[in-house]
Amino acid sequence: MSNTNSVLRLLVLALLCALALASTMPVSKRQANRESIIKRSRTKAVLAEIRARSPTAVRRAGSATSPAPVPACNAGLQTGYAHYANWDLPGRGGTSEPVDIQQTTATSEADCQAKCDAATGANGATCVGIFWWPANNGFCSLKNSKYTYMASDFQQNGASAASGSATDMLGSCAYWRQFVPAAMDAVCCQS
Repeated sequence: MSNTNSVLRLLVLALLCALALASTMPVSKRQANRESIIKRSRTKAVLAEIRARSPTAVRRAGSATSPAPVPACNAGLQTGYAHYANWDLPGRGGTSEPVDIQQTTATSEADCQAKCDAATGANGATCVGIFWWPANNGFCSLKNSKYTYMASDFQQNGASAASGSATDMLGSCAYWRQFVPAAMDAVCCQS
């Protein structure tokens, strides 16, 4: 019950932050179009599915404590992804669901995110995040919504740190805080 209350507190805090941000934007930027409403609805559904499937034991210990403020990413794009520079979520074999639903190339991080927004995989899977590695010919890996995410799945990408690699996960830093390692959470910025 305590875990549920903590998650609810995080969701309320995220909603309050979103409302505060919306009130500082010009009215024209707050206008919802059909595309943004569909994306927001899809995001909520996918994140609820991941949360329901993830056992409490695999979540990072202490993740439901009061969250630190999350900085905005330098790029300034409002894409709806939590951005983790120099972190990777490598594909792992031997699980019931693969980490990747597709591996492709993209011309930019935004292009890779757009491919994620449009992707679908087997068994109704959708894309819930990306790994973008521009120094490796624009490698773009689309992450599976059906995969059960655990902090131990993510790894710091030291070998390609100078290459601009990043993992972007659909939704907020506050949401993914319960699934990523503490060091990864520390570098999160909201795009």
